[in-house]
Amino acid sequence: MIMRWLRRLHLFSGLFMLPWVFLYGFTALLFNHSTLLSEATQEWLNVEEQATSSIRPASSMAEEICAALSSQGVEAQPVKGRSAEYASPFIAVNESPERVSYFVLDIEGDRAYRWSQSKSPTTPLRPDAEAIEAIRGKGAELEISSTEELLGESFRARLMEEGMSLSSLPKVEFTALLEGEMVRLRFSPTSPAEGMTGIKGKVSVVGSEAKDLTTRDFLIQLHRAHGYGIMRDARHFWAYSVDLMFLSMTFWGLSGLFMWWQLKKMRRAGALTLLISTATAAALAYGMHAQLVYG
Repeated sequence: MIMRWLRRLHLFSGLFMLPWVFLYGFTALLFNHSTLLSEATQEWLNVEEQATSSIRPASSMAEEICAALSSQGVEAQPVKGRSAEYASPFIAVNESPERVSYFVLDIEGDRAYRWSQSKSPTTPLRPDAEAIEAIRGKGAELEISSTEELLGESFRARLMEEGMSLSSLPKVEFTALLEGEMVRLRFSPTSPAEGMTGIKGKVSVVGSEAKDLTTRDFLIQLHRAHGYGIMRDARHFWAYSVDLMFLSMTFWGLSGLFMWWQLKKMRRAGALTLLISTATAAALAYGMHAQLVYG
């Protein structure tokens, strides 16, 4: 009875969370492969064809570094039998107004590649005479010269009790008639002023100019999106799916272990598989920790 319900729950939770499984799996692939769904190009090059013979050996660098330390009173010398190596690649860049290219060379591994990508076009600032176009585009600079204090005495007193000062102000959105057309305006304040009676910011039409978001960028941002924001918007409710994904993947793992243990004939092979996978994961995690901490 328990096994039947466990299999049912395992099946239907998997079916329900399947879109997120595909999303997290595919977007993880995008993290690993920078040119997938991107206009960026990466070309592996033959190291032998590059002029790398003149690059100074790492051992020579090590000897000179130790000599420089010794001249400052620090006794240091390379250990014989332990080869010196370059621990990061050589990187060269060629940048133009339209495109940026990188040449990356791993001299120790005899590997090199060229990676390039177009630059995003920059939008020139609009003069004040074109304020309407600016509001409908990137936004127009605006200063509110209000005589009414923003925070109020009670909230200001609360901040003072907590020993805090305001670091940012909320955006304001409202419906307005802009040259006879009904639009949704957004005022985005900059850092708050001391007096809180004069506020600078940028006013724009909500949704008037969409971000240049590629399919790749959208999927990667979906993968990265997390955390329950204070605003109950789509991002807030997306966080529920992230928690559900965690619960589902944990449940799939635990229920899979439980169902495997019920198959007595498969216990030995399964245990060996778990032992190998755990040892491999631990070794990789140890190596990554050492590289991230000391690298």
